[in-house]
Amino acid sequence: MLGLLCICCASCSTYFPATIILENAKDTNGKILRGSARAIVGDNVVFTANNVEGLSCQGKMSVPSSNANTEGTIDCNNNRNGHFFANSRKASWVGEGKLDDGSRFVISIGR
Repeated sequence: MLGLLCICCASCSTYFPATIILENAKDTNGKILRGSARAIVGDNVVFTANNVEGLSCQGKMSVPSSNANTEGTIDCNNNRNGHFFANSRKASWVGEGKLDDGSRFVISIGR
């Protein structure tokens, strides 16, 4: 019974709030996107966030078991995509990144 419980928990997902703040782009400067992220134990964090104006971004980042630093990718529905680096504190991540048009963003996942 204990073995079955361990197998089930190894595939469990945990959900977190996600916030993205886009900066430095003419049409997205200061835009705040809110959404959620799903963390799969020993795998990736997958997130999606949007705002009331219809801007939506999604992405993923790896969750290393031994390092507090990680990296991820982001794709938005306005044909922009990018890359970011994040630092972990317990069950949350905060990071910065850059989209392919040169604009920057801040990302926060967790509590």
